[in-house]
Amino acid sequence: MREAEQQAIAQRLGRLFARRVGRQPTAEEERSILERAEAIGPGEVEDALLDLDTDALVRWLAEPIRR
Repeated sequence: MREAEQQAIAQRLGRLFARRVGRQPTAEEERSILERAEAIGPGEVEDALLDLDTDALVRWLAEPIRR
């Protein structure tokens, strides 16, 4: 992914995370969001951000990525 594209995705998904969880993502969570977007696609990460409850979402982001 190009850097500008990564920035746009990080902003969009980070904003969605903040709305769902009620706070900004930590640096670790932000990195996990980006890594997952690259591994499984931004749409899949967006679905998880919308579908998982807060606790499940935070746990999912802390888990290793299954490729």
